[in-house]
Amino acid sequence: MSRRCRHCGKVFESRHKKHHYCRQKCYQLAFYAAHRDEFAKRGAAYRAAHPGHAAAYNSANAEKIAKRKAAYYLANRRRILKQQVAYRAAHPEINAAYRLAHRDEWAEYHAAYRAKHRKRYAAHRAAHRGKMAKYQAAYRAANKEKIAKRKAAYRAAHRKPKVLKNEKGKPEASIRQAKPVAGIATLDAVLKPI
Repeated sequence: MSRRCRHCGKVFESRHKKHHYCRQKCYQLAFYAAHRDEFAKRGAAYRAAHPGHAAAYNSANAEKIAKRKAAYYLANRRRILKQQVAYRAAHPEINAAYRLAHRDEWAEYHAAYRAKHRKRYAAHRAAHRGKMAKYQAAYRAANKEKIAKRKAAYRAAHRKPKVLKNEKGKPEASIRQAKPVAGIATLDAVLKPI
């Protein structure tokens, strides 16, 4: 009798009526998925009861654990990234607080990394100068409006008031604040009627 595997969807020939999975692996994966919460609770209780055992196991099998984690992330990266994006969107205050708490640490790390790899970066830039110039030109052409807005915002935030100077090199403000001389109209008095 032909059936479709409940886990992977593959069509297979079942040997008896309770045969719902094409192979042992599919059965195990489905079983673990169905009982994940139960296993997590049991594992947490065990770890709480035996704190030294977990640390000893992790140190003894660090390489194996790292490989397993990398394989898991590779197999489930889309789902993990979706979860992370959703979590960050739901908790912006946590994300902002985390960034603020680790800002100095990250700055130090990046500065040290750049200092360590400065020669490699220079060699890469020298080898790919033409390619990088083309890429930058294409980016600027595609994002003209965005770049113009960013520049305008930066200039507005960092604008210094322009001080006009007279022929003697003194700021104009000092001329306006000068005491009026008898018989000579001040600049403010001349400009008021206009």
